[in-house]
Amino acid sequence: MSDKITLATVGSLIDATTAANTINSNFATIEINSNNNLSRDGTQPNTMLAPLDMNSNKIINLPAPSSANEPIRVTDLNTFAGGGTITVQPLPSGGTTGQVLAKNSVTNFDASWNSSGMPTGGTVNQILKKNSSTDYDTSWANPNSAGLIAAPVSSTDKAAVRFNGTSGTSGQNSALIIADTTGALSRSGGGGIPIQGMGSNAAAVAAGNIGEYISNQISIAGGFSLTSGSGGQVWNTITLTAGTWLLLCQSGVYSSSGTATFTHMHSGMGVGMTSIPTSPTFGTAAMHVTSNNPNGWIIVNNPYPVYLPSGGTVNACLTSDFTGGTAIAYGTLAALRIA
Repeated sequence: MSDKITLATVGSLIDATTAANTINSNFATIEINSNNNLSRDGTQPNTMLAPLDMNSNKIINLPAPSSANEPIRVTDLNTFAGGGTITVQPLPSGGTTGQVLAKNSVTNFDASWNSSGMPTGGTVNQILKKNSSTDYDTSWANPNSAGLIAAPVSSTDKAAVRFNGTSGTSGQNSALIIADTTGALSRSGGGGIPIQGMGSNAAAVAAGNIGEYISNQISIAGGFSLTSGSGGQVWNTITLTAGTWLLLCQSGVYSSSGTATFTHMHSGMGVGMTSIPTSPTFGTAAMHVTSNNPNGWIIVNNPYPVYLPSGGTVNACLTSDFTGGTAIAYGTLAALRIA
């Protein structure tokens, strides 16, 4: 294959110089044209510099293609006549400027247009969660299903967060306020912070708060009737829940007839106490009086602590000797939770 060329005619060999110039010019033209020819044996350069127009002529005797850039023959297409198929997977339709093609699953060709490479779908307030350590393995999830705590839509400034329910994934506002700088605790709305009581060795008890005060008061008008010389009579009672309590008792005797003469009085308090010990012990008080005193006496027992692992009844017990009339017991039995 060659380009069309035109050679100059040598007019005369007598003018050697002119003839030589004409012949050399023709050889140069032939050399230039020769470099534009295709080489049958592959001598370089041997590449096309413009489209090859076969002018409706055939290319024959092609080998079977062995790479993606080689021409296919009709005989090669005939191999699909027995049931072979060619699958062409088009790009998904749609998409907008700047979107990227993202895989939806491990299925071949399962892809869609995506604005950020994130998984499709999702709803308002969902978060993107890693499903595994594999790169890009993510999915949309609700905050509570992802092991995170879902917060309320509003809260009190500086309030401590507490769990809502037993799922461990829902938080709620609380009345406990924590100061920014000092960490001091207070309660929203005031009123102090109730602290749950503790048992022995700092074991928590089931009910009650430190500072809880339980009392029962018996007035003179509603006094408990005494029997002279008894070993002890329970004249006042309170019921306490589990915890450590400080017991307090103030007891008095009074002549309801105005004529009784008191000779002595013993007073005590304790869990389940029903009689006064022969000798006063810690937690009891005793007093011996021999003069005539129709107005009676008042005794304040020494306060002392008791630990109730499961609650109990505390009694105030009193005995008094008197003659010449009737007498009653009155006063207050109380307990203050200290732990």
